[in-house]
Amino acid sequence: MLMATIDSEQGVRVDPPPAGQLYYKAFLPGPGLLDRADRIENPAELSLVEKDGRVSGQLRLIGSVWKDGRDRPELEIAHRPVSGPQDLRQALEAEAERMKKAQRSPPLKVLLVFAPATLTHGQLLGFLDPVLPTYRIVHVFLDQPLPPIPAKNP
Repeated sequence: MLMATIDSEQGVRVDPPPAGQLYYKAFLPGPGLLDRADRIENPAELSLVEKDGRVSGQLRLIGSVWKDGRDRPELEIAHRPVSGPQDLRQALEAEAERMKKAQRSPPLKVLLVFAPATLTHGQLLGFLDPVLPTYRIVHVFLDQPLPPIPAKNP
């Protein structure tokens, strides 16, 4: 990508995008983000679909549960259907409130988005618009399936 080539020490500095837009690197996510076990923290994952011009999705909220005698946490994954942008905002706000009440660390303000390449940029931004002021770090995977749900540890 041309932008990545010139955005270097020998090139030019690319300024952050204006409010409501995604940084160009959002569309160049590292493949390491796909391995939940290797992440230090797990951001929310949003898978989007488009049918008859309408975008909807499924939100996965991922938490870590440490069990005695284990050297790795077990992942706890909650699924939330999101039929539109406001549902996405409400689901993320509800999760933040749930974690606050449980006196746990607030959720990571990062969002991994899995979308079909046929989704337009406008459709994507329209769906993300209500959460972009809070979730400024977004990584978009086009035509990439969600990582599989790991098997439970015995």
